Amino acid sequence: MRRSLAVLGTLLVFAAGCSSSSPRFFFHGVVLSNLTHAPLLGIDVSTSEGKSTTKADGSFAVNGKNDGERATFQGSGYERAIFALSRSGSNSVVVRADPKGTEIQEVVWEDQGAWDKAWTLVYPDAHAYVTESEFLQAGRSLYGSGERIRVVVNSVSYDDWTFPGCPNGKLGRRSFTHAARVDVTYLVTAGGKEKRIRSYVHRVETTTGLWAAFPTLGCPPGPTV
Repeated sequence: MRRSLAVLGTLLVFAAGCSSSSPRFFFHGVVLSNLTHAPLLGIDVSTSEGKSTTKADGSFAVNGKNDGERATFQGSGYERAIFALSRSGSNSVVVRADPKGTEIQEVVWEDQGAWDKAWTLVYPDAHAYVTESEFLQAGRSLYGSGERIRVVVNSVSYDDWTFPGCPNGKLGRRSFTHAARVDVTYLVTAGGKEKRIRSYVHRVETTTGLWAAFPTLGCPPGPTV
């Protein structure tokens, strides 16, 4: 009888040990972009109990110890973020594009002729000197038939920055802390020839979490875009 109790006690201890080392929950979810509102592929998701990478539909599945497990989300072109996961919730996570990812996406939209989407990355204060219709009209006439544009982001740095204002007086000086200076090379292809244009863009984070810029249209000789 004593031997049986001893064996039973050993089994209970062993079972408890296994239980404490095993994940208690399995979380599912999807990761979306705050910029495109589309699912994101290749975002790394990690918890104290495991790691996962989002699929083409933005979905992920990862182990965790507790309901409310804190997970870290990070991937190229997006800011690192931490969210609490729910066992019963949908775990729809929206991550913010960083200045590099924003610049690349804006040029993709311009190459596709999606100037209405590019307009969402015009800093709100700039609406004082350029309207959406003016921006769309200028954008659609910018590239001729068959022209393509790509961008290489060389570097991103952060510092205080002051928008110098418009000579026409439509918008005065604006000062910002923690603005992003994006060093870029634009690759414009036309007629089988490629032209490289080295430039930089200042981007400022808006209250909605987008890294927006000030276009030169309507405000020459303002900052380069």
